[in-house]
Amino acid sequence: MLFEVDFRANFWVCQHGEVIANDICEVCSTGSYSIGESQIACQPCIDNAFCDEGFKIQIEEGFWWPSWESTNIYKCPYT
Repeated sequence: MLFEVDFRANFWVCQHGEVIANDICEVCSTGSYSIGESQIACQPCIDNAFCDEGFKIQIEEGFWWPSWESTNIYKCPYT
């Protein structure tokens, strides 16, 4: 008796700035971002920032953020 088994496993992890789409990692487009690994959807860019693609988030002048992994943006108190 012969058995045939079809087995498929994915062992990769999408990087920051990529999301899983159709079983592959795709870079988020301009105007969106992904800062976590293996997320399934890109997020719309944060207010007071510009998202170039992937996880490249540029904060507008007069604002700051505590970490590139944070989505909290604060207005500078002395501007």
